[in-house]
Amino acid sequence: MKPDREHPEPDPYDREPRLPSARVLRRLRARVLDPLRDVVLAGQDVRPTAYVPGSVLVGQHDDSQIDALRKVAAELGWRLTTSPDQVHQTRPWRRTIALQIEPREGMVASAPDAWALLQHLRLLDSDLAQRACLNHVLTLSPYTESAPYTESAPYTESAPYTESAPVAGYGVPGRGGRQPVAFVGRPPVRRPDVKRRPVVAILDSGCGEHPWLGTQAPIPPDPVVRTDVRIDGGLLGLEPNSGPEFLPDTVGPLDGILDAYAGHGTFSAGLVHQAAPDADVVSWRILPAEGAMVEQDLLDALDDLAELVRRARTGDPDGLDVDIVSLSVGYYHELPDDPKFDLPLWESLQALLKLGVVVVCAAGNDATSRPRFPAAFGPWDDGRGPITWDASLAPLVSAGALNPNGTCDALFSNVGPWVRAHVHGAALVSTMPTTFQGGLQATAATQAFGRPRATIDPDDYSSGFGVWSGTSFAAPLLAGQLAAALMEADRASADPVERARTLVAETTGVVPE
Repeated sequence: MKPDREHPEPDPYDREPRLPSARVLRRLRARVLDPLRDVVLAGQDVRPTAYVPGSVLVGQHDDSQIDALRKVAAELGWRLTTSPDQVHQTRPWRRTIALQIEPREGMVASAPDAWALLQHLRLLDSDLAQRACLNHVLTLSPYTESAPYTESAPYTESAPYTESAPVAGYGVPGRGGRQPVAFVGRPPVRRPDVKRRPVVAILDSGCGEHPWLGTQAPIPPDPVVRTDVRIDGGLLGLEPNSGPEFLPDTVGPLDGILDAYAGHGTFSAGLVHQAAPDADVVSWRILPAEGAMVEQDLLDALDDLAELVRRARTGDPDGLDVDIVSLSVGYYHELPDDPKFDLPLWESLQALLKLGVVVVCAAGNDATSRPRFPAAFGPWDDGRGPITWDASLAPLVSAGALNPNGTCDALFSNVGPWVRAHVHGAALVSTMPTTFQGGLQATAATQAFGRPRATIDPDDYSSGFGVWSGTSFAAPLLAGQLAAALMEADRASADPVERARTLVAETTGVVPE
């Protein structure tokens, strides 16, 4: 078919990204939106995305929107309910709730589908539909293309197909893939006489045990990383002392191999600490072992974090004054050309930005120019982004990955006018939980002269350090660099937003306009 006005020439750089695996979709009860089979309205350019069909995100206090959705759902043979757990955990500052879509009793209807529900609402009232959205599936972005599973299949080592897929090389140990290493330098040194340390919040997979980070017994009185910060006595996210940083093999085959994302949060915390030794890090676990989550859980965490910052800025001792947030999760939206899509996520981020908190987001590892959110909410260098920026907002910065030489982008890193900052993100060295000992073994072992001899155990992280790649790690590294610059910056400005904008402009050159 030749390009025409209705079917223009496609963007040659806009490649379709990888979507979550079937295993992840099953666990989250999610599916992939198929533009060729699902409901499409006239004029829509719908793209594939992963979402939970049985729930829809709406404004918690938007009664008119909820009433309209209930009416549409009834016409389709469905009903909308609120999860009992959600009612119990709802906090008044949270902006969005997830309504569950269920079949109505006594009716024969198609399986509940949030996409179909929203499409019908758009026909009824497009304005009301703007505040409702799909419950998207968000994933982390370390480079795991070669997947730990293949490491126990030796035939892949000599398989030439990896040579013709250069991007996949970043997932291979020795070429940027996750592997243990020995670090022989000195730990970063924290100055004891700092009046106020910059605070970096990492919303990720948690943080495991490591002596650098103060998370390994005996815990020091002033640890680098805190994982115990709560709000009104309740968790922000998931239980911190479990999950993939403490139980590294809980999904996949019963083969003892470390899960693909195990150690991700600890690695990220170590990058912040290396870049900004004087900064405090607050680590919240919002992700399970598969490295994927639903959007509602991210919204809740962002709203809780904004409430903690708001309290701190008003002098409440129960608050927490955060300067920078590092986010490595993201998703690809189904309607990226709609300037008003996914308002719930933007509003939760906006609450932090209005408080002067800088948000750094990973650009993604799919070697595409297709915008990945929330990174693509930031200012675009061509001015075509979905958000109009003004002086009332601190910056949101998208982070792409550079190769070790620092002069060219990593081949996996997403690209486009929405990717504004680039820092090292390939073959980085950082902290790993010292407790990690996977099921793989040295390929050869013997003894000589009373001393053990062996090849390298590929998943023994008792050294506490590893190599890894991904824009997942460019984001916390950039967050750490910003924290280090903030440490040395002139804090004369009483306006945290103005201070944040100056910090980002001077450190990265990104000016939100």
